[in-house]
Amino acid sequence: MSEATQNKWTYPFTKEDWELTPTSVKTAYLTMEQKLGKLGELKNRNSQNSSQPPSADGPYAKPKKSEKLLPKKPHGKPGGKIGHKGSRQQLLEPKEIVSLYPETCICGNSEFVNPKHYYTHQHIELPEIVMGVTHFLLHKGKCSCCGKMNLAKAFEHGLTG
Repeated sequence: MSEATQNKWTYPFTKEDWELTPTSVKTAYLTMEQKLGKLGELKNRNSQNSSQPPSADGPYAKPKKSEKLLPKKPHGKPGGKIGHKGSRQQLLEPKEIVSLYPETCICGNSEFVNPKHYYTHQHIELPEIVMGVTHFLLHKGKCSCCGKMNLAKAFEHGLTG
């Protein structure tokens, strides 16, 4: 028995039972315990704690949050920070302009003094796709001299098949 085993008893049986166990059984038990310890170490190996490459890690083994090598995010308010130059989508050249004005106020009034433009919303429509369909009618015919059947060659016109 090792020195650590004598100082702190960690087995699921009493010291008296251990003393009554035959030596051959004790030896076999301790050998199996050592092998299990080595297997546990091998099972827990990954690219983070050994020299094996990351591709050898299991496909379902996710690294723990503490093992992730991502930069830590600053803990601040979301959105653009003060002094950061913003960017906006460029407006495209319109084909048509529609001006919209307020219709009525919640008080019921429908007359507004000096209305001013405050926002531009663009609605972009893609043109309808028109397909160009061409039928190539391939013909065949018998040679009047030798009687051999001849086919039109599609690949000369950029066709395959």
